[in-house]
Amino acid sequence: MLRNWILFGGLTVVAATVVIAGCNNSETPIEKPATPQPGPPKPDDDHSHKPGSHGGILVSLGKDSYHAEAKFEKGRKVRLYMLGKEETRVQEVEAQDLAGFVTLEGSTESVPLTFKPEPQDGDGKGKTSLFVATLPENLSGKKVQITINNINIGGERFRIGFSNEALAHVDPAMP
Repeated sequence: MLRNWILFGGLTVVAATVVIAGCNNSETPIEKPATPQPGPPKPDDDHSHKPGSHGGILVSLGKDSYHAEAKFEKGRKVRLYMLGKEETRVQEVEAQDLAGFVTLEGSTESVPLTFKPEPQDGDGKGKTSLFVATLPENLSGKKVQITINNINIGGERFRIGFSNEALAHVDPAMP
């Protein structure tokens, strides 16, 4: 009988050890389902191609520090409205000529383009919230990319790039 008690007691200790060790086993963690991590925005999600309040396209400057709205018009005019961090706010900047370059789609050659300040009502002295340029006649009605390498806003310098291709589906009459 004593032998049965020893055998039963030994099995009980072994079973309890297995159960306890199994409950505290940290080597095999339970895997949680992976949650999707936000990645870079898809082109469709990028707000730089949403229509702006003037019917142009919004372009972000400096990780959304500022915005600009580029509007291509008949008569080869390109208007660049300056906006704040919030796209509905007008942003005054120092009146300055903006040296830009326009490149025909599929080409590697660019043509210089100058955006001149055209202050709007309410802009302070020496400030502007609108720049205007005229596309070269041979580029009228064609898909182009415009790059302005240097605009000074509040002592900071930014680069702006946009094209009229994003507007082709909005209004085919635009250049």
